[in-house]
Amino acid sequence: MGNWYGGVSYIKNDTVTEYGTAEGLPSAPILAFARDRHGVIWAAAGKDGLARLEGSRWKKIAADFGFAAAANTVFVDHAGTVWVGTPTSVAYLPESGTKFQIAAQGLQHVRGFAESSDGTLWMAETGYGVRPVPLPGENENLAPEVLVGSQAITFDSQGSLWITSLGSGIRRVPNPQSLRHPKIHGASAWQFRSSEVEAFTQRDGLTSDYIYCVLQDREGNIWIGASGGLDRFRQSPVVSVAVQPISPKNELPIPSLNSFTTSALAAGDRGTVWAAGIGPQVLLNIKDEKVANQLRDQIVDCAYRDQQGAVWFATDIGIFRLADERRNPVDPTHGREAYNYQKIVPAGQGLTLRQLSLPKSGGIGIRSQSRVKALTQDRVGRLWVSMDSGTFRLEKSGWTSLESLGGPQGTATAEFTDSEGRAWFGFATTVAMVDGDKVSIFSDKDGVQIGAVTSIHGRAKEIWIGGESGLEFFDGNRFQSVKGSDGSAFAGISGIVSDSNGGLWFSEHRGIIHMRERSRSVEFESFGLLDGLTAELRGTLATPSVVQTTDGRIWFATTKGVAWIDPNPARAVRNTVPPPVLIESVTANGTKYDKLASLRLPSRITHLQITYTATSLTVPERVRFRYKLEGQDKDWQDSGTQREAIYTNLDAGSYTFHVIGSNNDGVWNETGGLLNFSVAPAYYQTNWFRGLCASAILLLLWMAYLIRLRYLRRQFAMTLDARVGERTRIARELHDTLLQSLHGLLFQFQAARNMLPGRTQDAIRTLDGAISRTEQAITESRSAIQGLRHESPSQTDLAQNLATMAQDLASKDVGDDSPEFRVIAEGERRNMSPIVEEEVGQMARELLRNAFQHARARQIEVEIHYDDQLFRVRVRDDGKGMDRDVMNHGGRAGHWGLTGLRERAQRIGAQLDFWSEVEAGTEIQITVPAAVAYKARSGAGSTALHKAKS
Repeated sequence: MGNWYGGVSYIKNDTVTEYGTAEGLPSAPILAFARDRHGVIWAAAGKDGLARLEGSRWKKIAADFGFAAAANTVFVDHAGTVWVGTPTSVAYLPESGTKFQIAAQGLQHVRGFAESSDGTLWMAETGYGVRPVPLPGENENLAPEVLVGSQAITFDSQGSLWITSLGSGIRRVPNPQSLRHPKIHGASAWQFRSSEVEAFTQRDGLTSDYIYCVLQDREGNIWIGASGGLDRFRQSPVVSVAVQPISPKNELPIPSLNSFTTSALAAGDRGTVWAAGIGPQVLLNIKDEKVANQLRDQIVDCAYRDQQGAVWFATDIGIFRLADERRNPVDPTHGREAYNYQKIVPAGQGLTLRQLSLPKSGGIGIRSQSRVKALTQDRVGRLWVSMDSGTFRLEKSGWTSLESLGGPQGTATAEFTDSEGRAWFGFATTVAMVDGDKVSIFSDKDGVQIGAVTSIHGRAKEIWIGGESGLEFFDGNRFQSVKGSDGSAFAGISGIVSDSNGGLWFSEHRGIIHMRERSRSVEFESFGLLDGLTAELRGTLATPSVVQTTDGRIWFATTKGVAWIDPNPARAVRNTVPPPVLIESVTANGTKYDKLASLRLPSRITHLQITYTATSLTVPERVRFRYKLEGQDKDWQDSGTQREAIYTNLDAGSYTFHVIGSNNDGVWNETGGLLNFSVAPAYYQTNWFRGLCASAILLLLWMAYLIRLRYLRRQFAMTLDARVGERTRIARELHDTLLQSLHGLLFQFQAARNMLPGRTQDAIRTLDGAISRTEQAITESRSAIQGLRHESPSQTDLAQNLATMAQDLASKDVGDDSPEFRVIAEGERRNMSPIVEEEVGQMARELLRNAFQHARARQIEVEIHYDDQLFRVRVRDDGKGMDRDVMNHGGRAGHWGLTGLRERAQRIGAQLDFWSEVEAGTEIQITVPAAVAYKARSGAGSTALHKAKS
């Protein structure tokens, strides 16, 4: 890159190398660069001459090379020859030469070179024009020239020559090899205009008419560097033609000459198209994008080209036939319908315009209140005309309405005749087909669901209809809806045509639509402003709005003229260059990374943004992308035109990001761009942390094992304790029931023995009591055994229980002095816990039994006290008392009464207290905490005082 104020910058892989006078570079601004086939860089430095880069230093070309002049430009041709333009001459150095030679002299400031495809070297002179370099003996005389001062030229990929100018815009020569030598020279030659040279100026949209440079990029776009900015020329698939009617001299001026809007199209002969306009009411024949013929003052409502090539126009005054009657005579042949004509005029270029004589029967006619909407012709040449008053077939003798044949009533919005000669008609919600005089009607039950039918087209046996809300095709029985493969529906359709490759073209609300295949779900492409369509399509406002001319091009009616597209793949404009894809930057958790080589990102990436782009300059708005993050994405992600990819919460590891792009015509760069990066692990994602966690888990498992082992041991101990406790309880129950009963029997048997032989009757009574006591012991033993198997809470009151037991014990006393007994209950009676009630009852009965049998008491008293804090039972007597050693040792050897009492108290968490003195009586107290003794409180009791006397 040469700097205007001196110096050169070389940019490669984001690295800039600067060259100046210290590196041997001339001090003057560098005007041009060239690289020869050996990779040597040449630089033209104006008045400082020519230099070339040798290694890392520049060397000025001096007299030893045979060149010492100023160098305006330098160029290397296909043969490796180095060409230098000077203010007055052209010099060249062959690839194997050692000295420059003069090719031409007497020139006027040579500032640029360009080589054509046939090897001809052209030069641009600011003081003269553009022409081939006049080599001795080759093109010295009558060479083609473009007489416009220029300082830069280039050839594009189609062979056209582009020429800059110093104040008059840019020139384009489509066929420079056939350019003729101008006959005008001198000052007036600068004003010369040739039909072989196209001119583009600021009035055509250039930012300026002063052009500095011109360049063609790798996609074929032409870039213009002007004093006012940067301009681009590119080939577009759609060519818009702004129609400009001719205004001949000696004729009345055409109204609204510059506001041509197309109202109808019809194909002409030899690739021409007829376009009827509103604004200026003219009918134009367009050839090679120029008006070749015109018929003025014709308000055309619709147009139609029949199978013989004649063009029919309907106006507000009648129907006209336009044809070259030398090839398409009006005489009927093979039984075709013959019409009468009332007006015949020549239309130029061998064409004849005839006006039909229309029948006036039935009040049917064409007038301003009943204009023609559509035209077609059946297999025998009869015209079908759709008017505001209805749809009619034009016979020579009169009109035949479609309704009279059994068809729909009203105005057909579209007409078409298929290859079998059947006429098709579209209405608001129905389609009718006429085969001779047979009419078939298709409605919504036959699949017609596109609103008002605006266009019908067919090829071979295929029939397509388009309307306000869809596109459908006829499968032979019913109409089937067609949608885009992206799920979108077609709408606002008009003017359907098909090309020779089987594609379907039509006008739609999105622009021009092309379908390559035909099915119910189709791939399609659309063409609009970015493709060269510079005006809005007329759609249903033109009848028809789309036609195909004899050269295969498809024409569309627009609000500013017409537009055409060539469906032939061999001639179609297509960008075949895949775009290079570049990954620009990475932003992780808000931090941007521009250096992407060996990129390592920190841990815990919660938000990752990767930006990328593709340099396709033809239609950059249509560059599309797909990307995939290997290790994260299973399939390619289609991002459309979006130029960034976002990921969240990436795990630690290595990743490869791959992005590919396509140009405006869907040509993909499958290599794309690659980015390798890694995300560092967080501490909890490292191997040492995982090992530590594994060790901790193993330790926890070991601890759980130890706890489980301890639990099993405790369970075993508890089971063993339960067994011992159960044995103890059995012993206690046996002591409290069977042993006590046996002990009582022993006393009775001893008493009976002592009564014999003197007191026989008393002994017998004592033995009878012993027998009863034995039966009772058996019953008590049975009850005790039953209680061992199943404990159930007592269902009777404790005080009442004890009173009954005391009465029973008193009745068995053999003496006459039985003790007085009473039970005192204090406090509000509560519902007892079943276990506490059972244990306390057993303890009270044991104490009561001992008092009756061993205390020799005169009075025995039981006090039961209910309290909110505790439950208490006291058993007292005034008998002989207990020996203190017995109380301290827990009982006599071989006796288990006191031991059983303490075990029962311990079982329920009760406290057992003893007070006793010899010959002063005994008092024993059982205390149980209320939280253990009572059930949940329910209902109120009453304070009671019970007394029982035996």
